[in-house]
Amino acid sequence: MSGAATAVSRPDAGYLRGGACARWAESAGAMAKPTAFTNDIAFKHPWRSYQQRVLDELSGHLDDNHLHVVAAPGSGKTVLGLEVIRRLGKPALVLAPTLTIRNQWVDRFVALFMPDGAERPDWISTDVRAPGLLTVVTYQALHMARTGEDRTEEPEPEEENGASADEENGEGSGDEPVCEVIAGLCRQEIGTIVVDEAHHLRAAWWRTLQAVRDALPDATIVALTATPPYDVSPHEWHRYTRLCGPVDAEVSIPELVVERNLCPHQDYVHFSLPTAEETDLIRRFRAQVTAMQGALVRDAAFIEAVRSHAWIGDPEYNMEAILDDPEPFSAMVIFLTEATGEPPEGALRILGMPGEMLQPLTPAWLETLLTQMRGPAAGATDPDPRYRAVARHQHQQARGHRADRAH
Repeated sequence: MSGAATAVSRPDAGYLRGGACARWAESAGAMAKPTAFTNDIAFKHPWRSYQQRVLDELSGHLDDNHLHVVAAPGSGKTVLGLEVIRRLGKPALVLAPTLTIRNQWVDRFVALFMPDGAERPDWISTDVRAPGLLTVVTYQALHMARTGEDRTEEPEPEEENGASADEENGEGSGDEPVCEVIAGLCRQEIGTIVVDEAHHLRAAWWRTLQAVRDALPDATIVALTATPPYDVSPHEWHRYTRLCGPVDAEVSIPELVVERNLCPHQDYVHFSLPTAEETDLIRRFRAQVTAMQGALVRDAAFIEAVRSHAWIGDPEYNMEAILDDPEPFSAMVIFLTEATGEPPEGALRILGMPGEMLQPLTPAWLETLLTQMRGPAAGATDPDPRYRAVARHQHQQARGHRADRAH
């Protein structure tokens, strides 16, 4: 960072939020930088029909300052995202899940948008500490810069969105790097933030992403994904849509087939009905599950065991563990709401959702709850001894099931 930037006293997080970051950036000194894409930057090829459809509807999609596109792999999401950046005409920050995809964004822009023979311009940056007109970094690199981790080479995650233990815990050297990185983005006047596959991120990475979003509240969010996290917990889905907004446009597999970008194929599934004996077995098993669920919501010992779990007793202290795996916590809250008529104090705030969004207790949620209660409690080294109430009910149900089969 320049001397002018470091000489200014560091603002606190509250000051950075709400757009005040821009005023602090002005006081830190202007930075020479291009502020718009030149007219000779344009896509060189015809658009596919579904890409043209999204672009034709762009102004309507952006009425909430969000664009959320779901498209299958190979549909050209990267090129579409670059065109949206170009049309918005503001300095942009692109966040990618891996180094390979980060480099793909840069390569696509130079090869498909720059004039023939042009080299990569110096205003394209892959260093979040030195942002340019187009800055492309990984979520991991942004988090490392925010937490002050000093690594000479950013590792490529073994799996998409993977993270090491220190990143997962959000450890770093303090608050100073947070303000330096965020203030640098403010000085660059980032007006577009592209999040590529922004789901299943580590909890610490989400906090970093939210800190950037809070500092740039007027920036347009462009979310691109092939796999929306439909299978996550309500808390995670609420967090995802709060950042990305509702889905604006979807590119279906048939559209790719029509464009000859994807080879057609057909799956065959054979359905068969269970026999009378199998149907009766399924019916009796489901009845036993229902009976067990009803017994548990009336079992004072088990209710107290769940209520005394460390995550329920002190959710603030166990926030990191809860956010890394919110489903067990959600299951406990859903169970206690069913058993007592109201959610535990502070639970809805931790989940980030209103009470009416809380799901009813189902066998699936009960299974998650029982798995959690039979394992170690948060912060404990041995299994929670209070799970005996669960074991007792399971043992009784198993004995009844074996007796039914014997007859």
